[in-house]
Amino acid sequence: MWLLGCVAICLSLAVPSTVAQEGGGGTKEKYWELRKALLKDYDPLASPVGPTADDAVTLDVGVTILKISVEAKLHVSLPPNELRCSSRLGLRRDRDSVLKQNNFSRKDPITSDTKSNDEIGHSMWMTMWLKLAFKDERLTWDPAQYGGIEHLRVSSASVWIPDLALYSEVPSSHAFAGIMDELDHVDAIVYKDGKVLFVPPVRLGVALLKDYDPLASPVGPTADDAVTLDVGVTILKISVDEIGHSMWMTMWLKLAFKDERLTWDPAQYGGIEELRVSSASVWIPDLALYSEVPSSHAFAGIMDELDHVDAIVYKDGKVLFVPPVRLGVQCIFDYWNFPNDVQKCNMTFGSWTMSANQLKLSLGILSRHEPYNITESDGSWTIKATNTSLNSKVYECCPEEYMDVTHEFTLTRRPGTYQATLLIPVHMVVIMMVISILFAPGTILKYAIFILNTAVLLALLLVNQERMATSQRTPRIYTFMCAYIVFQTFLFLCDGFFLCIRSCRKPLPDVVIKVFRLNASDYSIAENHPLESADHPNEHNETVERKSSVQCKRQAQAEQLSCRLQGLLFVCMLIVTIIMYATTWPVPS
Repeated sequence: MWLLGCVAICLSLAVPSTVAQEGGGGTKEKYWELRKALLKDYDPLASPVGPTADDAVTLDVGVTILKISVEAKLHVSLPPNELRCSSRLGLRRDRDSVLKQNNFSRKDPITSDTKSNDEIGHSMWMTMWLKLAFKDERLTWDPAQYGGIEHLRVSSASVWIPDLALYSEVPSSHAFAGIMDELDHVDAIVYKDGKVLFVPPVRLGVALLKDYDPLASPVGPTADDAVTLDVGVTILKISVDEIGHSMWMTMWLKLAFKDERLTWDPAQYGGIEELRVSSASVWIPDLALYSEVPSSHAFAGIMDELDHVDAIVYKDGKVLFVPPVRLGVQCIFDYWNFPNDVQKCNMTFGSWTMSANQLKLSLGILSRHEPYNITESDGSWTIKATNTSLNSKVYECCPEEYMDVTHEFTLTRRPGTYQATLLIPVHMVVIMMVISILFAPGTILKYAIFILNTAVLLALLLVNQERMATSQRTPRIYTFMCAYIVFQTFLFLCDGFFLCIRSCRKPLPDVVIKVFRLNASDYSIAENHPLESADHPNEHNETVERKSSVQCKRQAQAEQLSCRLQGLLFVCMLIVTIIMYATTWPVPS
């Protein structure tokens, strides 16, 4: 019988066209004439209830539940024996009307009083067909006068509808006890005898008003009643702030504990063994990340912004809470071996206010199974090793022990980018610097190499100066580059010294000639000095030839000395370069 309302609604859609086909052109006019005559003097705000109890309106109420969903919005508790969700329907003003449980209610699979599918949920939302049937004597007519029309579809705003209300309602867009206020768009079917059938689709929420307090801790009075909290993390992505000395992690923070107030017997509730509720509706430990770098929340306020994440409650009171979070932790980085450095960073979780007598941390199943499963990284770092430890500590402020779980991460940098932007340019600078020693003093190419090498090294130092300033120790690569800037300056001064030696016309000391074994016999005075050629008459150039011979000998000795000093400097720079690479170059990790 409950399908009668649906069939009637469908049939009423075709009333105008059907009547028009059977009664000809005049029947359609009769249909609209009936609507006009029926509602001409009708007042939808006036109740059809008569002055005596015998004149009471009988309202047949039924529901067809299409869907039930439970949301945890209010603070409720789990009853020890049973949990019933009473969707009580009643009248707000017309107390003379009589509610009747007729065919609509008897045939429905779920009636007005139903058990909840969520023992710990705080509101139950139902998508349903609310079926109302009553009789209004003002809406009767003789079908013979109106072309045989026996039922009429009209707007529910045009006829009187009982002010039905849902007690203990959770209103959505309407006010409390305002179910009927937003149903004017749904039509009602009026029959010839005044019977009105109104079947609106609605979504209603019923509050489960209990006494659970999510702010109260389930911890008992003794240490044996302490709550055991299993803590684990699954790392999804890491990023390192090298300048700020912090590590940011996108992770799943996995918490599991037991709340004895949230237990139930599945046999009493259709075999339901687990529920999803809002984390704001159950007690969650005040877990904090020590040495945290907070983003939008305050220090020790991880849980303050996780109310939107649901928790899973099991029949034995176990609560599983796995919120996705992005947390930053302070680290101390040492870039001494940059860019092949290996860094360590600790992430320590612990209760901010609860001692070990109230909250015991555990490395249980959440920590043993898949503690770290990195699927993404920022491209520069990888986690080389991890270590998880359970610690307890007594602080100066408090006599009790406080437990914490420490996750130690060993990070290894990927030097691929720095190979092309830092290491290879430094190698090229060193090679050009050493080779340029063999160039003749004062040449443009040599000075161009000096300027280019110095500019490259200074640029590399300036680009990475913030990292160097925040490191505990000066990075080896920066020491290497600074040393070669000094060497480049020294070579520039040496080149000037060699140039002065070549241009000097004074005789070299005998000690220098003997030490460096200078000999000018291999030099052709005639070739190097045109003034000494045979074109000069002997009678005029004997003195000139003597002076030129001495001068050319001195110049040849100076050039020999310059070349031998350059060779000696080249060998020394090779030795120094080998020592610098062995002592200050970054060691592969």
